[in-house]
Amino acid sequence: MAESIIDSIGEGTRQINRQPHEESLFGFTISMQQDYILTYQLGPDFSVYYIRKLVNVGETQPYMGVYFGNFPSYDGAKSFIAISGKILGQNINWHQEARTIDADTQIETLVKINDDGWAQYMHIFVCPKTESDWNELKQMSESLTPEN
Repeated sequence: MAESIIDSIGEGTRQINRQPHEESLFGFTISMQQDYILTYQLGPDFSVYYIRKLVNVGETQPYMGVYFGNFPSYDGAKSFIAISGKILGQNINWHQEARTIDADTQIETLVKINDDGWAQYMHIFVCPKTESDWNELKQMSESLTPEN
């Protein structure tokens, strides 16, 4: 039986878009770079989108998470380095937990996106493998714009 299941596996019809393109996430648009894909996880009162770089099996995958909700898990106080930036027209600080960038580095920021009596946040957390990954992921985060 196992062999018949294995024999039934074939190439699918869907194609992964590896080219630069636009993606939609929680009412915003982001410009994806070459070899990055978007996945998401919906919670009961929050959403988390993940932008992941396609890599070879066994390699560490650089990624960025974008949390949308009211209760982000964010602690900029534990950072070693603050890096200035701009997201959605707001001046922000990225907080880096380590002095150098490697596979264990996390860099994060918090952006308030709504305050109509109930604050809503965008918590962006980046886990780059290299300085080049960081630059690509930071550039993508800075491309976020509201959808019309």
